[in-house]
Amino acid sequence: MDNNIQTNNQGQQPNQQPAPQYIIVKQQSNAVGKAGFIMTLFALLFYIIPVIHYINLFLVPIAVICCIIGLFKKPRTWAVIGIILNLIMFGIFYACTSILYSLANQ
Repeated sequence: MDNNIQTNNQGQQPNQQPAPQYIIVKQQSNAVGKAGFIMTLFALLFYIIPVIHYINLFLVPIAVICCIIGLFKKPRTWAVIGIILNLIMFGIFYACTSILYSLANQ
């Protein structure tokens, strides 16, 4: 061993700085909430197109279930937006159906 090198009480050489420490922060994601939101957007698109709007009979319940599951995970942003859009779609569908039903029964 070389006797000319002195070490401090932590085992490091005198002019050597400690190695930098990095903190890795994992971003949280809510894939189920995003999936529910995306399915809601597709349901809005399919609601506008007359021929394929029957896909919504299967798509909307799955989107609502995904958004509800996504509400229990953080971040909840996409799930909340999906639920709000589903409620708006339901309101529009109910209003249109009520108007058509009342016009048909006159």
